[in-house]
Amino acid sequence: MSMRIIQGTVVIVGKNPDGDSIRFQPDDPSLFDDLYRRHLMKFTRQDGSIQLRLEGIDTPETHYGSNSQPYGAIARDALLELLGYRLGDIQFANSGVVTDDGDQEVRVTIATSGADANGRPISLLYKQNDAPAASGTDLIVTPAHTDASMNLAMLRAGHAYPGLYTSMSLPLRKHFRAAAKAARAAARGLWPTDSTEEFPLRSHADIEPPSGALIMPKLFRRSVDFIKAVMGGFDGNLSDWLEARSGGSRPENDLVLLNDGTPNALEVPFSSLIGQRNSRVVFSADVCDIAFVEK
Repeated sequence: MSMRIIQGTVVIVGKNPDGDSIRFQPDDPSLFDDLYRRHLMKFTRQDGSIQLRLEGIDTPETHYGSNSQPYGAIARDALLELLGYRLGDIQFANSGVVTDDGDQEVRVTIATSGADANGRPISLLYKQNDAPAASGTDLIVTPAHTDASMNLAMLRAGHAYPGLYTSMSLPLRKHFRAAAKAARAAARGLWPTDSTEEFPLRSHADIEPPSGALIMPKLFRRSVDFIKAVMGGFDGNLSDWLEARSGGSRPENDLVLLNDGTPNALEVPFSSLIGQRNSRVVFSADVCDIAFVEK
């Protein structure tokens, strides 16, 4: 899997970082010019930064519109600390926007081959001194190259769910999956409170702080949108709503590889993994054994 190594600085003041997405100001923006979906990438005029999507992980939401998840702020703070920020010097508004970073400059390096459908470079994130190659290098990234990344550090500490997509090479997906399973087996981080397998879904309160269930973030995002649809008059359960949203300009019924990386891998719609027991949602797949088909 070839990725471009690009050096730069993290930008958090005036931004709303979370555990798997942060803004990055490249030293040389031209290094993005020939990458996949460059036309979708949006660098701000104010500071030249761009929002990254961290490869292979999905952390609880600190903000999905006005909605959030349990553990979201913990995951965000964990990433900032791993990057070297002094959390005591960072001030957040109630919205989660950083108002002051204590004049801290955090230098980093990313590895990316292009952007997702929202224009965010899908990236491995490293402390500057842990970069696997010099900035501007095109590197065939192996599992060993990811070991010093923030992505794997978040998985190993249990601060992130695996967020695996078919755009990631199979060897890397297997490496990340193993890290997530080891964290779950050791009951680290979010895993002791994970309720993805079965949870109530009558209102947003069932999946939001202070007492809602912690679930896989993609399932949370779909559940939030579903509840809004019910409030708007939709008559059906979550899987019905996903099936109804299989097409259009913003399809939400993702395709999923079950048993990813095995001879028994099978591509199915996300809706087929979701059942209903009265007011409770049942998710039938192991979150560590699936991969989403990149849009």
